[in-house]
Amino acid sequence: MNNTNQTFFQFILQKHKAYILVAVLLSILGLVVATQSIQLYEKAVWVDPVISMVTLLFAIFLWFSSVRIAFEMQNEKLLTSLPKRLTIKFLFEGKIVMECRQAMLTDPSDIRAWGQQVGAQLALGRKLNFFPLLNILMPDSPERDAVSQTSFWHYQAVITLINLPVSSNNPSADEMQFDENLNNGKCMLWIPQYARNGGVSIESKWIDSYPLTGE
Repeated sequence: MNNTNQTFFQFILQKHKAYILVAVLLSILGLVVATQSIQLYEKAVWVDPVISMVTLLFAIFLWFSSVRIAFEMQNEKLLTSLPKRLTIKFLFEGKIVMECRQAMLTDPSDIRAWGQQVGAQLALGRKLNFFPLLNILMPDSPERDAVSQTSFWHYQAVITLINLPVSSNNPSADEMQFDENLNNGKCMLWIPQYARNGGVSIESKWIDSYPLTGE
């Protein structure tokens, strides 16, 4: 339900308006036929069969409605249980300088903490200084992985950095190369690869940094 403030009756009217209309029409038809059956019994032998048919149709309608509700509940449960992934981007001076696409996500409430951990790993274990703002894009519908053939919820988030990762007084060769690439307008990109057998590998590469509005 999109609107959590909806009452049960509002939900019924929204989701099952057609069923309610059919039920009302069948009930009215049955009532009219029933009230006329005494007068028409001797002249219209079809009255009893019509009443029986209306009763049968109404019973079928009730069964169909219960099945429809059960199906919707099951479908909602299946959607909720789908795996979740997070694409986290790190913005500095208007451009994306680090990014990890579709990392595994346990729970949407962990996006902030998990995003910070992924960022530290991208920056070779160094601490990141960022503004206390987190832009999160919630998914409207599941996506499907073309390789693993699995559906998942794809969350996206952007963290804005105050400065680029800071090296220690005695930086390693990897840290110096990393910092040089960032200062030269590059973006560190991680792309997890999900195999059909459940295995995961990470592709790591440098690309040109790009504005947040597009690659």
